[in-house]
Amino acid sequence: MRYGCQMRDEKEEAKKWVERHSCKAWRNGWCFVDGTLIPLYTQPLLCWYSLNIQIVNLPNLQIIDFGYSHTGSTHNATAWEGTRIATNHEDLLEEGEWIWADSAYPSWVISPYKKPDCFDKNNSIFNECVSNLCICSEHAIGFLKAIGVHSFAMQCKAEERYEEDEEWDF
Repeated sequence: MRYGCQMRDEKEEAKKWVERHSCKAWRNGWCFVDGTLIPLYTQPLLCWYSLNIQIVNLPNLQIIDFGYSHTGSTHNATAWEGTRIATNHEDLLEEGEWIWADSAYPSWVISPYKKPDCFDKNNSIFNECVSNLCICSEHAIGFLKAIGVHSFAMQCKAEERYEEDEEWDF
């Protein structure tokens, strides 16, 4: 994954985007993290296995880091620990920079208020503003699922059918 001086221009563009879509004080929150479950193609009978994948992305949907965790019901925070930025954030983020996320992440990541604090009027406004920024993560995950994951599953299915009887009937 690329961090630091390797992506100076991308980082500045991301900071400008955050400033345009929120306020100048928030520009140092220039990347976003969120997770999703990716179903595995082959699964044991009567079980539904998936892999928890975390992505760290820029507002332009460029993925700059990712992590994954064990199959099954794994919490986002567990898969998050597999990203480079989670383990080395002191070295990868400059002083005063942070990551936007939902409420499943550690305290050094900026996330919406949880219950009961979310019912306070000011906290509710804050949560709405954070959600408006974090939609970038949802879009990046949607793009990843639509393009990458389904293409991979189709490839696996095609290879399995080819190995079985050389008939492809999609």
